Amino acid sequence: MEIKPCPFCGSENVKYSSLAGCVMCKDCYSYGPCGATNEDAIKKWNAAPRWEETSAPLPLCNKPLNTSNLRGLEPFLEADEGDMDVIQVIEPMVNRYQMAAEEAAELAQALLKYCRACGHGSCTPINPKDATDAVIEEYADLLLAMEASFPRCEGNKMFYSNLERVYKEKAKRWAERLKDHDD
Repeated sequence: MEIKPCPFCGSENVKYSSLAGCVMCKDCYSYGPCGATNEDAIKKWNAAPRWEETSAPLPLCNKPLNTSNLRGLEPFLEADEGDMDVIQVIEPMVNRYQMAAEEAAELAQALLKYCRACGHGSCTPINPKDATDAVIEEYADLLLAMEASFPRCEGNKMFYSNLERVYKEKAKRWAERLKDHDD
């Protein structure tokens, strides 16, 4: 049975993985819904809405996050001048931590709805574009809450140095697990 190109990035570098029980894209690492048989999984993959059929922007899933800015303590995104100062002066630290935890939970929900909107899991009334917009909003909320909780300043230089180190270690371990799993 023919496998259609990836519905997320358009790549033809896709294959059925008997270990995972689904079709996987080797370029953007998307995967399809599992099936009872390989034909069932391929049918589900082929039936997924294609990005070109929606108005959602193409995901940038194969482009790594630039963490080089951590060394200079430059923010990934910057709020308008003075806004972060107001947040950090008026909002108590414990509230900022609680907000970060809440935003992390909301991002998790948005990501799960995004997966369902793209044909993975049970149906949802939300479409891929709205699901993408929700992920962007929740991700921005989480970034803002984390930046407010751990401002990039000399006092937090060790925090960001450790964050960069752990980030790289985790990316390496994740990639190794995927390579081991794929072999």
